Amino acid sequence: MVAAVNGHAIAGGLILFAAADWAVMAEGPGRAGVTELLAGVPFPAVALELLRRRAGDAQARPLALSGATFGADQAVLDAEVDAIWQAPATLERIRSFMTSLK
Repeated sequence: MVAAVNGHAIAGGLILFAAADWAVMAEGPGRAGVTELLAGVPFPAVALELLRRRAGDAQARPLALSGATFGADQAVLDAEVDAIWQAPATLERIRSFMTSLK
């Protein structure tokens, strides 16, 4: 599954993003992070496992416990995102990439 975010990926949005095999975020003001605990929502074990799969053991727990959000550049460093693309070209580049896999 390929996920492309052209804005924010917050809370459940980032969990869906984390479930993708390849995750792309558009450059710009979009933020990514899991904020469930800040809102008093229990953090499901399945969501933590998806974060762990995407970002690794060392990053998943701090992401879940802090509730911090990050811009695209930091999300790439934290391994939440595989690539950053310019917003207008993001979907077209994904279509091209998927076509090249055939």
